[in-house]
Amino acid sequence: MCVGLSQVLDRALARAGGHNWWTVLLGRARAQRIWSLHREGARTVDALRHADNYGLASRTRVGFGRWAVQAPWHGIRAEAE
Repeated sequence: MCVGLSQVLDRALARAGGHNWWTVLLGRARAQRIWSLHREGARTVDALRHADNYGLASRTRVGFGRWAVQAPWHGIRAEAE
């Protein structure tokens, strides 16, 4: 068992943008947690269906003339850490 090691898979799901702005929708799967649930006796389907193993986030940038504002990560989390 690896303590303190966490394998997470991130993927950009969608992108949109124009001349002065862009946004990206990101998806995340907690692969290490899925594997751990399976090893602890959960069926593969149940481990994959567990909502706490997945998350969505977005990243956006908007430019206003010479000034630019970059928004921080806004994640949708299934659990509080």
